[in-house]
Amino acid sequence: MATKYIAHAVYGVTLHNTDCHIITNLLSSLLEDDDLLEDLLKQDIISHHYDLENLLAYELDRNESCEGWLQQLCKKYNAPLIAEPIYTGDYDDRPGRCATDAECWILGIPLLTFPIDGIPAAFKEKAMWFTWVECG
Repeated sequence: MATKYIAHAVYGVTLHNTDCHIITNLLSSLLEDDDLLEDLLKQDIISHHYDLENLLAYELDRNESCEGWLQQLCKKYNAPLIAEPIYTGDYDDRPGRCATDAECWILGIPLLTFPIDGIPAAFKEKAMWFTWVECG
């Protein structure tokens, strides 16, 4: 039986609890709607029922009350506008200890899309590399 491991590397900052609660509130109704989750799985919008990053992206795209929220979040943390909220996964998905805690939200830039220039100095002062591994 093969096991797939996924390594993550994100340059960013950990979101404060108040911002994490906003994300949790946005996702709570989606996570309770099994029919919607099944539709999103069939459409390949999410990869599994707890694909929180893609669920959040879906909610931000469809919910008019969320318009501008991500830009405001980037401004609050002095992050570049290409930064995105990234979930570090569950403890159950970890094969062992990782440098980054599980079940956290990071506002950052994934390694594969990391720009050479254009990152504000104020963001660089607070940002760091977060790394973790998940079993897929």
